[in-house]
Amino acid sequence: MGDRDTTGDGLLGGFQEFVGHRGPVEHFGRQLTLSIGEVTGAPSPGWLGPHPGK
Repeated sequence: MGDRDTTGDGLLGGFQEFVGHRGPVEHFGRQLTLSIGEVTGAPSPGWLGPHPGK
């Protein structure tokens, strides 16, 4: 586990680093969407969605 931050925040030690790299990941996702398009088709079974009661 080596360099894991154990200063009391538990598993959140690398969260700031993760968030710091999110911009390039979001950019890559937008590039994929432009290249191959939006996801289409029926939702996966078992996923209730944002409004499960409707």
